Amino acid sequence: AGEEDLRGFEWRYLWQLCQGNESDTFRDAPPGALHECAVAFSPEGRFLVYSGGGRVVVRNAKSRQVVTNLPIHANTLAFSPRGHLLATAQLWVRPVRLWNTSSWTEVLVPALANSIAPAIFSPDGRWLLTATAGTNLLRLWDTTTWKPVASCPQTPFLDVSFRSAIAFSPDGKLLVTPWMKVLPDGQAGLYLWKVPTLEKHADLFPGRIPLQSAAFLSDGKSLVAASWLGDLLVWDLDSNPPRLVQQEREHTAYIPALAISPGAKTFVTGSADQSVGVWDVSTRKRMARWRGHRREVWAVAMSPDGGTVASSSPDGTIRLWNGELPDTGEVLEDAGDVAGFTPDGRTLVIAPGDGNYRWQLVTGTNRVVIPIPPEPPLVFTFSRPYAVTGNEPLAALGRTKGWVEIWDLAARRRAAAWFAGTNEISAVVFSPDGTQLATGDSAGIVQFWNRSTWAEIARFKASNTRIGALAFSPNGKLLVTGNQNSRETRVWNLTTREPVVPLDVAVNQIAFAPDGESVVTCSVADNEAQIWELPSGRRKAALKGHVGGMVGLAYSPDGQTLATGAYDGRIKLWNLAIGQEVATIPYSGLMTTLGFSPDGRTLAAGLWLSPGFQVRLFRAPKLEEIAAAEEERNPILQNVPER
Repeated sequence: AGEEDLRGFEWRYLWQLCQGNESDTFRDAPPGALHECAVAFSPEGRFLVYSGGGRVVVRNAKSRQVVTNLPIHANTLAFSPRGHLLATAQLWVRPVRLWNTSSWTEVLVPALANSIAPAIFSPDGRWLLTATAGTNLLRLWDTTTWKPVASCPQTPFLDVSFRSAIAFSPDGKLLVTPWMKVLPDGQAGLYLWKVPTLEKHADLFPGRIPLQSAAFLSDGKSLVAASWLGDLLVWDLDSNPPRLVQQEREHTAYIPALAISPGAKTFVTGSADQSVGVWDVSTRKRMARWRGHRREVWAVAMSPDGGTVASSSPDGTIRLWNGELPDTGEVLEDAGDVAGFTPDGRTLVIAPGDGNYRWQLVTGTNRVVIPIPPEPPLVFTFSRPYAVTGNEPLAALGRTKGWVEIWDLAARRRAAAWFAGTNEISAVVFSPDGTQLATGDSAGIVQFWNRSTWAEIARFKASNTRIGALAFSPNGKLLVTGNQNSRETRVWNLTTREPVVPLDVAVNQIAFAPDGESVVTCSVADNEAQIWELPSGRRKAALKGHVGGMVGLAYSPDGQTLATGAYDGRIKLWNLAIGQEVATIPYSGLMTTLGFSPDGRTLAAGLWLSPGFQVRLFRAPKLEEIAAAEEERNPILQNVPER
C-alpha cells in the first residue's frame, strides 16, 4: 500500500497470456472408481453428459446443475439430432441402449439387443452405426424403422480409443472408420464408406501411421485425423483419390480424441500429453494449448456453438473450457503504416504509403477505406510524412513535390491542399492541441501552418539534410527535429525558434515521454534506443537488446512502458522505472511503425510483408479488469466465524 504500481502494459499483456480457459471442473466418480471417459453435448446445446464411476451424469449445460444420473456403464455417448434420443454403449460387454432425453427413461428397441459400442448417429439422425456382438462388422441402422440397411468390416484391433475415429460427414453421405491390423503386415489407417450402402469410397493409409481419431471439417471437403505419434493429418476430399495435404505435430503423445462443431471456427484435440489443443479450422494450425488434467485426455466434445469445450481424463475429472480464445490481438491484412489512434481510442487510422494510396479507419470490426490520388507520388524512406488529430479525424499528408494535403477522414474527402515549396515534404506532425501543423522537407526546412487558414506562421532552417522525423513535446513548447543521414538532431524552443540543445545522434523515429521530461530516439542504422533528459540533453539511458535496425517507438499513455520495434522480428517492452526490458513479443515481417491507443489497452504495429502490408494489434486488459477477474475466480471469504 502506498507504493508505486510498476505493472505496465507488459505485465497486463503477459497476465492475459497466462490465463487458462478452464471454467469448471467436475469430479463425480468416487475415488478409485473406473472413469470411462465419454463426454457429449446435445445437438441444441441444452445438455452435457459424461460417464464415470459406473453412471452417466446429465447436466444442464448452461447452469451446470445435475439433471439426472443414469445408472449404467458407458464409454460411448451419442445424441441423435432428432427424436430426443441419447445412445449409450460399452465395448464388448454392454449393449446399445437408447434414452428419451425429455423423460430420461429408456426406449426399448429389441432389434438393438445384440448391438454394442461404438454407437454413432449421423448428423441428421437418420442413421445409427453400431458394432455387432460376436462379429467383426459395423452395422448401419435406419432409425425410422430400426432395421439394418448395410454393414462393413470393423477393425480387427478394436480399442476404446478408436471410438473417436468413427464419424459421419456433415451431409451424412460419407462415413469414416479406423483400421488397424497389428500382424502380420501392420496395416493402419482409415476407410471411407458411402452412406447408406457402406460401399467403400476410399482408403487412407498414410505410411503405416496408426490413426486414432478423425473428424470431418464443417465444409465436408476436408478430413482431419490424429495419430498415435501426436501428428495431425489433413486430407483434401475433393481430390480423387483423397490427397494428404497437411501434417502437423503439436502434441508430444498420442491423440485419442478430436471434436468439432458445425459452426465453430476452431476444433479441439485431446492428447496423452495431458493437454487439450485448440486448432484453427481454416489453417489447421494450433492456436492454443490448455492444461489442467493430470493424466491423458481421452475424450473431448464441443458445444454446438463452439463456446464451450468439455474434456475427460482418467484423472477422474471432467473439465469445461471457454471455447472463445482470449482477445490478445488480431491481424489486419492489406493495411499499412500506423498513423495513430483518435483521442477517444475508438478508431485506428492507417496511413497511405508508397504504392498504397488510401487512408483506412478501423473502428471495432468496421473498416472504412478512403482512396487518395496517386499524384504527386508518396515515397517513404524511414520517415512519416503523415499525421492525424481529433476524434473526427483530420489527417495531414506530405507529398514528394512540395504539396501538403489535409484530409477530413470523417467526411472522406480532401479538405485542403497547398504548395509549400519545391522540396519533398518528408515529415509532418500536429501540435498537441491540434491548432498547428509542422512540416519538414528534404532540404532541412521546418514550416508551421495555422489550422484555421492553413497559412504559414513561421519557418526556420533546422538541418542541412532531409528532415526525417519531427516531434512536439506534450506541452507544445518544444520541437525535436532529426534525420537518418546525419547526427543533426536538435531540440528547438518554439517561442524563440532557437535550438535548446543538440543531440549527438542520427534518428528515424522520435518520441516524447508523456511527462515531457525526456525524449527517446532510434535509428535504422543502430540496434539500441537512446533516452535523452531534457532540457539538459544528457543521455539518460541506452536500451540495448535488439539485434536489428530499430524502426519503431511508442510510449504507453501512463509513461511506464516504452515499446520498441526493429528488423529482428521482435517488439520489446521496457519498464522505464528500472530501464530494463521486461517482455518480448515476436512477429513476422518487417516493422514500419508502432503506436499505443490512448487508453493503453492496445499496441498497434505496422508491418511490411512480401507482398503487402499488415497491422497487428496486441491487446491487454486494464488493471481494474484483472482485479475483478481474479476476485471473481478467488472470492475473498468474509464473515468467516472463528473456530
